[in-house]
Order: sequence, then C-alpha cells, then structure tokens
Amino acid sequence: MGAFSKQPPARQPARPPAPKVLDSREYRLFMHKETKKLGLYEKLARLAVKFIEVTPDKQAQSSMEEAIDFTGLRIRPTAPMSLMIMCVLVFAML
Repeated sequence: MGAFSKQPPARQPARPPAPKVLDSREYRLFMHKETKKLGLYEKLARLAVKFIEVTPDKQAQSSMEEAIDFTGLRIRPTAPMSLMIMCVLVFAML
C-alpha cells in the first residue's frame, strides 16, 4: 500500500452559471421608489381608510387617479376622501 494506491477524489458536478444581477438604471430607480418610506400624508390617508372608507363618484375618482399618478403618492382615490371626513370628525370633536 503505497501513497499512490488512494482513489482520486470524485469530481464535483459543474455548477450552473450564476444568474445575471439586474442592475440597470431603470431597475435602480424602481427599487429606490419602492423602498422609500411612506410620507406622513400617505400614512394618515391609509389610516383613515381603515376607519372610514368613502368612495368618490366616477368622475372625481378618475381625476383623483390622474392627480395621484402625477404626484407619485402611493394611495388609492378613496384615501383622500376618507382623510377629509376623518379630519372633519376629529376637529368637530375638539
């Protein structure tokens, strides 16, 4: 039994190539927007919807959707209406 009688180690199967990491400018902008924290208005609007959900009419809803898209807020059209009613109720209680 010499030093040459050992079996050579078994070869490891080849690993598949690693997937490409997405790192385009558009992806970085998308991730920056998605990971950004909610602002105070967005938090209050989402909280108001949990208590009171006021649905605007079709015409107001379409104009609100355009305005929300323009401003980049992450809320639904029912949120500003609900927040307005919630503010009126809170200030009426004071």
